[in-house]
Amino acid sequence: MGKAQDTAKAVAQVTVLGDREATLMSVVQGTKDAVGCDAVTLFVYNQLTNRLEHPPTMVGVNEPGKAMLSGKVLIDSLVYEMLRRDEPYIVEKVVQDPLFKERRFAKEEGIKSCVAIPLEAVGQKVGVMFVNYRTHHRFTGEELSNIVLFATQAAIAIRNARLLADTSRHGRQLQTVAEVSKSTSTILDPEELMNQAVNLIREGFDFYYVGLFLVDEAGEYAALRVGTGEAGRRMLQERHKLAIGGQSMVGWSVANAQACIAPDVGKKAVHFKNPHLPKTRSEIALPLISRGLCIGALTVQSTEDAAFSEGDITVLQTMADQLTIAIENAQLYRQATERLDESQALQRVATSLAGTLELAKVLRVVVTAAMDLTDTDSGSILLWDSQQEIFAHTLTTTGSDRTLQLYHSRARREGGIARTIIDEQKSIVVPDTRKDSCVNSVALEKGRRALIGVPLISRGEAVGVLYVSSSEPRQFSGRQVALLESLASQAAVVIERASQYEELKQTKGLVGARTALAWMGMASSTWRHAIDKHALTIREQAQLLRQDWERATAHPQKAKASHRVDMIERLATQVLEKPITPPLSSEAGLKLVSLSTLVSERARQLWQSGRYKGVAALQLDIQLSDSITVWISPEWLRRAFDILVDNAVDAVAGCPVQEITIGTRSAGMGAEIFVSDTGSGISKEVQAKIGLELIEKAQDAEGLGMGLLMAQTIVQTYEGRIWVASTGPTGTTMVIWLPLQE
Repeated sequence: MGKAQDTAKAVAQVTVLGDREATLMSVVQGTKDAVGCDAVTLFVYNQLTNRLEHPPTMVGVNEPGKAMLSGKVLIDSLVYEMLRRDEPYIVEKVVQDPLFKERRFAKEEGIKSCVAIPLEAVGQKVGVMFVNYRTHHRFTGEELSNIVLFATQAAIAIRNARLLADTSRHGRQLQTVAEVSKSTSTILDPEELMNQAVNLIREGFDFYYVGLFLVDEAGEYAALRVGTGEAGRRMLQERHKLAIGGQSMVGWSVANAQACIAPDVGKKAVHFKNPHLPKTRSEIALPLISRGLCIGALTVQSTEDAAFSEGDITVLQTMADQLTIAIENAQLYRQATERLDESQALQRVATSLAGTLELAKVLRVVVTAAMDLTDTDSGSILLWDSQQEIFAHTLTTTGSDRTLQLYHSRARREGGIARTIIDEQKSIVVPDTRKDSCVNSVALEKGRRALIGVPLISRGEAVGVLYVSSSEPRQFSGRQVALLESLASQAAVVIERASQYEELKQTKGLVGARTALAWMGMASSTWRHAIDKHALTIREQAQLLRQDWERATAHPQKAKASHRVDMIERLATQVLEKPITPPLSSEAGLKLVSLSTLVSERARQLWQSGRYKGVAALQLDIQLSDSITVWISPEWLRRAFDILVDNAVDAVAGCPVQEITIGTRSAGMGAEIFVSDTGSGISKEVQAKIGLELIEKAQDAEGLGMGLLMAQTIVQTYEGRIWVASTGPTGTTMVIWLPLQE
């Protein structure tokens, strides 16, 4: 591809010389070098005489003399047959083709495969080019693209050579044509190319204004891409565009693929009166036509009436044609570069995903890659729980560093964009979120003005939704959507694999935790069985001791000893009356519990007990009403809650600010209890162990390091979960989520 582009640039530079023969020889030689064929022949068609000129321009022909013997091209020849066609004629096996197999040239030159391309410029036939191989050849898409590229260049070269000969008197205009052609043939960046071309045309012809429009992806508008002077700069800032077929010369020219000329703009019905160009008196709009399609238009404006002569129009159209080819070449080069970059990016993502089973890392890699591929500001990923029909795990990017954090999704169960993507397993593109009633209000609150949502599909089932969004309204290209879908296809499989790995780790941790709890339960039961017996014996012995003491003679310590016996009896009674916590079960000891009531009452009890009173300040943030309930054992929930509070209080010890915030809030199909502290945060190593295994503690620290493991087990028993919502040098927030009782 690089060799073809280099040769194409060399050919394009030759076309400005005005020497048609040298131009055509450069084209055929360049074609032969670029595509690696054996011979190229090019016939020029003269419309004035309705004849193909002879001899043709040839390179690689073994016996060129024989091709010149006839002195002319017969009207019933194969060359005329190819000239009448509209598309290239591809022959991979000449011996099997009815048109070529008996032709003299094919037999004498030993041609096995060939392509015949009718040459057309601005809707007019200008010749035919044959690309020949002496061995059987199978044509690739890239080869055919290169052949068509050179054929198109040949057509333009033929037409330009004629026009330059006819307009040789316009020295200044021709110089400008040369400069534009030379510049455009060496620039591969479309924006730079167009900008330099319009400025050369304006300066070379001393026009008032020159602008270039290209058709948008929807095919509805011609959008200004470059414009000269201050007026052009302002219109670009305003994103100036004109409706195709509307009340403007540019719109008419694009719709009809014809030049539109206004010697006096005041009398032209379709002229757009532009406030930025008040001095315009005459205007011409020239279509930019590539392979039969109008891709845009060049507008040239003057402060003089009837400023455009026939010669000017011809030269301007020549440059428009030249510019069209240059734009197309530059765009093809950019597309090739972008696709290479995209392919490499997807390969890097695949490599990164293959190297980890950690779900958090997988999700971070996927969302970051999605944003890079679509050039967007933010990304989100929502993992779908098909059994509960909720988005159970939702993350979004925050800040300029694109940190991926859990958030409380308010995605609708019915009717929302995310649910539609899940149900239909199709991508959804929203160019302007304010104009789409299906967009969740949360997206608008976060300033997301345009978005793409694609399904994550694994084994035929939707397992989530991947979003990217922009802070400004925009049109996403089909290529961007396709790239995101390709990424999502890769990601879904890896996410499912990572989720299964996480479940295995959690199951391992849960088994360990429940084993520990079962051991504690048995130990507690054994202890209670033994202590009950001893407590009863102590109380009975205390009662007998009192009776003996009452019968005893007076003693100076009798009152004091009696008081102590009373205390022993009372403590034994308290031990016997101490309630037993029901076993950890999804069925035993369950009640409808108001989360807000339990949390607020328990928090006040803990702080009134004295342990925390002087250690940390308590702030309550109760957002749920008392009517919001969950189905759970209140005793076990208090234990899980106490563990989070104990950890938070330990975290703030010795910190400059010692404050604990406890509260409740709504979260999708459930409710949350959150405990926030002002401690120094949790390390990544400890975060990875939370809820999965014992956490080692310092020798002088209290506890066994299994508190969060126990809390996780308790909450999971009631179909909930615990996680670190946020942590850092200014504090940590732990969250318990529980499903609401419907």
